[in-house]
Amino acid sequence: MKIWRIIFLVLVVSHRVQSQSRIVVNTTCLELAQPSNQQLRLTCRQHDYHCLLDETFTKEFEVCREWKWIPGGKCAYFNTYGSGNVDERECKPRINLTCSEIGPGLQFVSITNTQFTACYAKRGRSISFTTTTSLTQITSNMTPDGDISTSSPASEAL
Repeated sequence: MKIWRIIFLVLVVSHRVQSQSRIVVNTTCLELAQPSNQQLRLTCRQHDYHCLLDETFTKEFEVCREWKWIPGGKCAYFNTYGSGNVDERECKPRINLTCSEIGPGLQFVSITNTQFTACYAKRGRSISFTTTTSLTQITSNMTPDGDISTSSPASEAL
């Protein structure tokens, strides 16, 4: 009987460790990646800390999972199916949003995903970026479909 209790406890503890995850609220993965916000992050006792967008491009999750190699030009994301795991998908670079370099044999470790801002572009939201130069101001808006529209005072006057 004692052996069954030990087996049960091992399974419960193992499940808790593997299922360490939480949805990101009131902040973003890119903000949590800043050194000044390290104390706000989920603490991983086993495995590695990741902060990733989900498979639907709508929610960000902090998770403790083993790191994995991600090919250049792709993004790591959190696949919430089952117990959840780190997967990869195509990265779509956009104005002011970067992807990892593409090339033969180029890869990066999944825990460094926050270096590539295009990996955190959410669907269903219009994301606005404003760039000001000495001559003109250009505003880029990302539509829910991932398309980008730009406008400037010069083009609006026409």
